Amino acid sequence: QPQLTEECVFRFCEDNTILSIFAGFDTTTSVSTNILLLLHNDPRALQLVREELSSFDITTAIPKGKVEVMDSLPAPKSVLLETFRLRPATPFSFRKTTDAIVVGNTILPAGRTVQLSYSHGGLSEKLYENPGMACPLRFHNKITDNSSNGSSTSDDDIFKKGSVEEDEGGRPNIFGYGKYLCPGQYLAQMEIALVTKAMVCNYDFELVEGQDTSQCVPLNVPKSGLKLRLSKKE
Repeated sequence: QPQLTEECVFRFCEDNTILSIFAGFDTTTSVSTNILLLLHNDPRALQLVREELSSFDITTAIPKGKVEVMDSLPAPKSVLLETFRLRPATPFSFRKTTDAIVVGNTILPAGRTVQLSYSHGGLSEKLYENPGMACPLRFHNKITDNSSNGSSTSDDDIFKKGSVEEDEGGRPNIFGYGKYLCPGQYLAQMEIALVTKAMVCNYDFELVEGQDTSQCVPLNVPKSGLKLRLSKKE
């Protein structure tokens, strides 16, 4: 078996660094846009995200050898997962079968190109309760049901119905898997955390009236962008 030398690894990184940065430019921007849209529509989630990000410092948040900053930010991480579930930055991808496989009642021979729809999977009723409802804190694994007396408000009812323990599975496919894992995933998480902090911790924001916020492929963002009215937080 041929072995990768240190020089080969270095040259691969050198050749692909710029490509990775530019490949993630549109996707990271679209994710940040959709996060703001979700937070705007859920004041409770916005408040939790503000509280966690207000003390977030990129220079101290990354322990030695660990760069997945979202692990220390449960609310922003949950919002990130819900954003990818509803509006994945890459709504579909293509794979080629290496062997004949059976999917449902369909036989796919080897060498057949298959389109994987992440958008469709994110709306699966088998994986999610109320899949068409946006709940930024759906994956927040510290959610507990505090309504034992049955006197919860309508907002609380919506919040609980949308919540799913992260350990129960059904996590959206964010950065790929296996050999298809995005090499820039940690950089993307840092960028998203910093952009979100800059917006929510420094500004109050409202959507400009009359705009169409429906998603538009291929990046699942509003066709004309997201127009916000900003005011500096006191």
